[in-house]
Amino acid sequence: MYFAIDYSLTICRKKLVPQGIGSKIAEVIQNTGHRNLKQSLSEKEDFVSIAVLEATAKGKSDWFRIKSVLAESFQDQALILLRRIEWINLIGNVSPMVGLFGTVFGMIKLFDAIVVAGGQPQPAVLADGISVALVTTFWGLVIAIPSLAVHGVFRNRIETLVSEAVVEADDVMAQIKISLKKELLQSPA
Repeated sequence: MYFAIDYSLTICRKKLVPQGIGSKIAEVIQNTGHRNLKQSLSEKEDFVSIAVLEATAKGKSDWFRIKSVLAESFQDQALILLRRIEWINLIGNVSPMVGLFGTVFGMIKLFDAIVVAGGQPQPAVLADGISVALVTTFWGLVIAIPSLAVHGVFRNRIETLVSEAVVEADDVMAQIKISLKKELLQSPA
């Protein structure tokens, strides 16, 4: 539950791909050029701002390098979030094994009761072993099913947000290309 609530608050469109972020960054580039982005975007924590900052810092004035670094940055940011949600996947995959462990333990308990009773145990003694087996299986599944569902939801959300960030970055990349051309024309030959 903690992970689901935490990730619901942190892996959301409002924080990672704010409405119109690409247009806002493109406007900053249009007004001040791509070299002055650090001042405007250093406090931002959304996908597009981080990727554009990395791309312009590492790509210098090479358009193809900027484009490549931008794509790498989106991939890196997605992988970081996917690693964070992997805990939910791990819980979802391990909990049925814990339930299975309890099932085996309950069955061992059941067969021990049969041996101790000389092959004719009381139904209440048998019920104890069966109860342990069923309760642990139940709780393993109660934890696993929602965990795996939540993991799937967040994985899809991350993929969707990264795709939206790439679309938002198209405006920015067009403006960076224009800025690079202006810079090239203004530089002394």
